[in-house]
Amino acid sequence: MENFTGIMHEGAIKLGLAITAEQIAQMEFHWRLVNAANRKINLTAIEGEAEAAEKHYLDSLLPLLLSLKPNLALDLGSGAGFPGLPLAICRPDWNWILLDSQEKRGKFLKQAVIELALANCRVIVSRAEEVGRGILREACDLVTARAVGSLNLLAEYALPILKIGGYFLALKGPALDSELKLAQGALAILGGEIIERREFVLPFCFEKRSLLLIKKVEQTPEKYPRRLAAKKPIVSRETSRYLSPNGQSHHKMGLQKTRRQKKWQTNATI
Repeated sequence: MENFTGIMHEGAIKLGLAITAEQIAQMEFHWRLVNAANRKINLTAIEGEAEAAEKHYLDSLLPLLLSLKPNLALDLGSGAGFPGLPLAICRPDWNWILLDSQEKRGKFLKQAVIELALANCRVIVSRAEEVGRGILREACDLVTARAVGSLNLLAEYALPILKIGGYFLALKGPALDSELKLAQGALAILGGEIIERREFVLPFCFEKRSLLLIKKVEQTPEKYPRRLAAKKPIVSRETSRYLSPNGQSHHKMGLQKTRRQKKWQTNATI
């Protein structure tokens, strides 16, 4: 069973994923494209097909265990195409934008979409802060992000792209709790609210995975995403005034405090 197909078949059963043999074959073909391109482009540190099947593909398919029905989804910092391409293969009714800032990775993704004959995918090569202030602002129902940055930074990139009522899905490892502490204030400012957290264990290596589902409940202020967000992410130290005593994000609390602060500043100026 130490091959791609065997790991995918047995792993899907263990995780409760409903995928077909044809879909597994498509994902294996994608892996062969990744493996070949990896000699020239830094796409992944994983080289073995069994390890890739579990840690890239089964991992990427965990969102299928949630109740999501997006019309238009965006994969933030897609890289080699995880999780966007495996999800696009297994859910052809979901339309995908694969977003990456690097021209070489974008070229690989475009070629992969062509060779996989995925009519439900298109690739955009651009920075997240640019599309979030431009063509994709409030355009998507779902934004996914996997292994591309800290939660507070990803929230600043993802939430402006979402429609109100859309979802940001962060695929994370066991360090999620520490990231949450930094991200609570950012979520309050950006209009996001955590609605679901699911924990999983990969079936063969037994590594822990977390899915964090964040709903956009309020419009993101126009100033976000900032062009230099990566150099100075929103952190709890800067935004602790937006947090409730138990650490949960409260948008109305944050907005009310902001309004009081503005009113105080106006009175102070007078």
